[in-house]
Amino acid sequence: MKNKMNIILIITFGLVLSACNDWITDTDPLIDNVEDEILNDAALMDFLILGVQGHLSEAVDNMFSDADLLSDQLTYSVPLGGTFSSYEDISGGNPPSDRTGAFNEIHTLRFFAEDLIRRAEENGVTRNDVKFVGNFHSAIAYEMLASYWALDENTLGSPVDGGPMVSQSDLYATAIEKYTASINFAATELEKRQAYSLIARCYLYLGNYGQARTAAANGLVAGDQPFSVLYEAGSNGNLYWSAFGPSRYQAAAADRFWAATTADPNEANRVQLKEVKDGETLLGIGQDKYSTEGSPIPYISWQENELMLAEIELREGGGDALSRINAVRASHSIDPLSSVDMDVLIAERDKELFLQGRRLIDQRRFNIWHLGGGTQQYFPIPEDERNANPNID
Repeated sequence: MKNKMNIILIITFGLVLSACNDWITDTDPLIDNVEDEILNDAALMDFLILGVQGHLSEAVDNMFSDADLLSDQLTYSVPLGGTFSSYEDISGGNPPSDRTGAFNEIHTLRFFAEDLIRRAEENGVTRNDVKFVGNFHSAIAYEMLASYWALDENTLGSPVDGGPMVSQSDLYATAIEKYTASINFAATELEKRQAYSLIARCYLYLGNYGQARTAAANGLVAGDQPFSVLYEAGSNGNLYWSAFGPSRYQAAAADRFWAATTADPNEANRVQLKEVKDGETLLGIGQDKYSTEGSPIPYISWQENELMLAEIELREGGGDALSRINAVRASHSIDPLSSVDMDVLIAERDKELFLQGRRLIDQRRFNIWHLGGGTQQYFPIPEDERNANPNID
């Protein structure tokens, strides 16, 4: 996916419109009108799809890397090379209120995904791939808004299009609605299963275990390819690589991961780490999961689907949670366990979903917060949005 290139092209052609109030651009009105007319041509739908996919890559690496830094998977580290005060604040549980990157990228993704469908409808384009991409990517945006953002600790969620706050539960409901709509336009059974697994995840986060089980039962199965967010070299690439990896280590991986890979070397098949040294001096342990600019970020996998089903079975009975967890372990050549409980399930999710943006949500769900009182477990709606939006305080 040529994400950065697509974004530059979209901006150059004037596709960034003022219709979305959650983010602001200055575009010459005459050029905007001319280019908007040109880009309404149905023949350019492939170009617009690439633009949506490019915005997905921007939104995911910004949001997930911040979320993993706020969680207990990554810790800001001066010895490794940490110099950014904003990363230090996030790692300490105080995300800056003037940090807009991930918030704006998610809303940009949401806008372009929905605008893709609008443009297609206005021009009589009935292609299923357009409707699939539009619904599926819009759903991802709503899911991320629900998972990570809050006005304050009692007001979870996000405003949309400059309107009032939309609650976390309503954002998840919209994500479910859009993932469900995408299934009707999927080109392959794999795309359908990926969407069902994401529906299951939203229901799981809502605590609706019955519907999560039903969706996950139709989700990804062993051997299925994950839905991954793609990056390319030569255009800043994956932010994990550029901010928390070989390009520049701003944070260290939690000690427990090194201990796990030391105790069982096969754990390194899913928790990839690297000793960061200055000559012969060990500075700390960094992530090596995203070792190149173009390393993809898994968004949903069959392993996560199995762990969701295992969690539901532990909570509500039925099924075989142990077999599911052992199947996930076997996919990485890790020896099977002889027993399982919720603590084991949490530990397996921690390792399996290493640096995939999930740990922060799990820490809240399982009440295992690692920082003291007064720290934030959500990212605050940025000051720019608060100041510009008259519908929120």
